[in-house]
Amino acid sequence: MKSPMVKELKEGQALRGALFAVAQAEVRQARNGEPFMYLRLSDRTNAVDARQFERAELPGGVAPGEVVRVTGSYSSGYGIRIDHVERYTGQVNFEDFLPPCPKDSVQLGQELKRVLATIEDPWLSKLLAKFMADAWEDFQKWPGAVEVHHAYVGGLLEHTLSVVRLLDTYATLYGVNRDLLLVGGVFHDVGKLDELACKATVLYTDAGNLFGHTYLGAQRLERYATHVEGFPEALQAQLCHMVLSHHGNLEWGAVVTPMTLEAFLLHIADYTDTRAHRYGAIAEAQREKGLTFGQRDRYLETRVYSPRQQTNGEMPQP
Repeated sequence: MKSPMVKELKEGQALRGALFAVAQAEVRQARNGEPFMYLRLSDRTNAVDARQFERAELPGGVAPGEVVRVTGSYSSGYGIRIDHVERYTGQVNFEDFLPPCPKDSVQLGQELKRVLATIEDPWLSKLLAKFMADAWEDFQKWPGAVEVHHAYVGGLLEHTLSVVRLLDTYATLYGVNRDLLLVGGVFHDVGKLDELACKATVLYTDAGNLFGHTYLGAQRLERYATHVEGFPEALQAQLCHMVLSHHGNLEWGAVVTPMTLEAFLLHIADYTDTRAHRYGAIAEAQREKGLTFGQRDRYLETRVYSPRQQTNGEMPQP
């Protein structure tokens, strides 16, 4: 394990060749108009700002996704004052830099496989088999996002399993095609395998920036379907529509709005899990800081209330 981790940094601590991942790298302008180097450095525990006012350009190889070796000092109000930084070319354990999944990824994968083994439709079973052979290894470890939700190793798997669990319940409640609904849930975010690049940090690929994971996911699904001889066009169209519309609204990134009950239920399940995960993550972070309320979250469009446990069972008075 590398040392120090960002969360371990102490006031006035000297850094001599400390390793961090570069989350952001740019040249900024100081108040006096002079350019300076700004880096956002991270590891699996947190991120920290770093600056070098004596330098007006980025050293070669110091770019987002790379690991750098830093010499300088840390203060809580300033971050890291850089004396020297260079790209690190040695062996890297990426588990030091990408946040780990809070749950057991092996168990999550086994549970998703158990659910998928219950799919009865032969065409959908063949489609899943093609997906598993092509992408399962990456799918198990891929993050769910860059920052908004499930932004850690195995996050895509965790989020997908949660969505599939919800859809399994919806299928019983609303009497829809369970096989179609669950397989749509498996594929709804599969485009993130093409949208996101996993290096020492999670970054958007060029294709991810240009097209987004909804389009890339439908494209990947179509590619799998073409390798299943005779796959029904109508079934492929329904699945692609579910992937393309799972964000629900055009302003949220959907290519089209949901036009089938299955597509609508997929959108609701995805929305539920992403928002619930963010509420929970913000509440947990606030409790660690002793906060009941934090700043307004721009994704949830509200402040999150995270009360400490009430020993007397009473609610706060209005």
